[in-house]
Amino acid sequence: MRKLTEQNFKPFDYTDKVMKIYLKTVVKTFSSLGNRINVLKFDEINSRNKGEQAIFKYVKKAYVDMYDECLEMYEAIAKQMYNYVRKGDKYKFNEKKFVKEFIENPDRVTKYIFKDETDRKRSRLLEALLAVMLAKKMTFKVELNVAMKLWSKQALQTADDIAMAALIQAYKDAGVKKVIWCTQEDERVCEDCEPLDGQVYPIDEMPDFPQHYACRCFVIPYT
Repeated sequence: MRKLTEQNFKPFDYTDKVMKIYLKTVVKTFSSLGNRINVLKFDEINSRNKGEQAIFKYVKKAYVDMYDECLEMYEAIAKQMYNYVRKGDKYKFNEKKFVKEFIENPDRVTKYIFKDETDRKRSRLLEALLAVMLAKKMTFKVELNVAMKLWSKQALQTADDIAMAALIQAYKDAGVKKVIWCTQEDERVCEDCEPLDGQVYPIDEMPDFPQHYACRCFVIPYT
């Protein structure tokens, strides 16, 4: 197992890099969605049936694409985090299975199941776009921007959660018994996490990850 210290281990660097790339595709997806909706023919916009069918089709495809691409990013993150700890060890880690099982369970902070929340966000955007269409307004920019921000927030939070889950799984598989809690030790550390910094816990008895939304704490093996 690779030797990790608070100084040489920056667990979110790779996650940030991967998700930065992913968020660029999210921006393109919503931009493309907006363009498709904006060029609907006049009779489609003014025909409720045609308009609803067209918008439903475009929104569904956008969310399917974002969901599938997001899972690929999560698998890359989980594999990287696991490999970082267990480099050189003989092990078997199925990142696809790991991510699938993770997103099928409620997130500790948000309380939602990733797939279910994806469907809800898609439905909310569809309702908002149809309301704009029925009001005979010809711009959907506000609704699309809100939906993009909400999706990005969900994707980023889940990426951090998966990174930490894969890290802890690697520790357990490597036989780590105790871990040291580490904060980012900057001005953004919250009142909940600050007292935990430097504390040693049995790996099965440490506080839950994450402690809160956008928590950037991590743990390293205690030796």
